[in-house]
Amino acid sequence: MERGAVCIHHVGIVASSYEQAVWFYCNLLGLVIHKESYSAKRKARKLQLYCQDQYAIELFIPEKGKACTVESGYTKACVNHISFLVSDVAKMLDCMRQNHIETEGVNLDGETGKRYGFCYGPDGVKIELYEM
Repeated sequence: MERGAVCIHHVGIVASSYEQAVWFYCNLLGLVIHKESYSAKRKARKLQLYCQDQYAIELFIPEKGKACTVESGYTKACVNHISFLVSDVAKMLDCMRQNHIETEGVNLDGETGKRYGFCYGPDGVKIELYEM
């Protein structure tokens, strides 16, 4: 049996607003809703978001007024960041700024020589845009 991860399967995110989450992840980042359902166990809408035909994000949006609690299966821990490959980091960051999304500047990865930058999703999730 092989050991070690092969690749990222998906990232689980809890969002506070369906509309804001869909606008950000689908309209700005270009992910596609592959499947949408309701999790009675978590009392939340559940979306499977795909990037280039691959499962990327499992997005939960709790019912209005329902807190994310340990009892509901959510914890207060957060994802540090999600990384997406993009063809032009500066162009993507400009697009985010034009849509009033908080961004950080373009950086250079000292190991690979690739450019990258960060922006923030509607609930403050840090998103890395990494150049292909």
